[in-house]
Amino acid sequence: MFWQGNLLWQVNDIPHQKNHLVAFSLATHAFVPLPAALAGITMLTSLDATPNLLAWTDEKTVWLWRAGDAKSQMLYQVPFVDHADFIRIAGDLVTWDAVDGPVAVDLRTSALVRLTNYYGGRLTAGSMVLVVEPVGPLKSASGPPMLRASVIDAAKLPPAPSCRG
Repeated sequence: MFWQGNLLWQVNDIPHQKNHLVAFSLATHAFVPLPAALAGITMLTSLDATPNLLAWTDEKTVWLWRAGDAKSQMLYQVPFVDHADFIRIAGDLVTWDAVDGPVAVDLRTSALVRLTNYYGGRLTAGSMVLVVEPVGPLKSASGPPMLRASVIDAAKLPPAPSCRG
């Protein structure tokens, strides 16, 4: 991915067990050191970035690093029977796919929000989120379910209410 004038990618040290990030400067055509919080990542399965945020998951924990912070922060610990994958950032939302549909954490309040009632998906671009969810039965003799699509500008959303202390 492109991030802060660099190409950023993961290198698999031991497939499915250990990896790390590397950054390559597009200006100098040389590898550049990563901030300590990013250099210390040893397992990730999905990654997304904005100029000031980097979010990733190892499928069981969702992490966030803000440019300038010494440490990353854990956003969400995934329950045992679930997973987090295909992480994306849209404005103040960090979104990912869970077992039964997409979810998000609002960075302003740390609130966890389900984006669909059941199953479905989402795509992001900048602060925009396209949410798609089935309406009606998931399986029927007449074919695949009907889908409802909604476009949300995360930058215009009020902060999500938080239940966390």
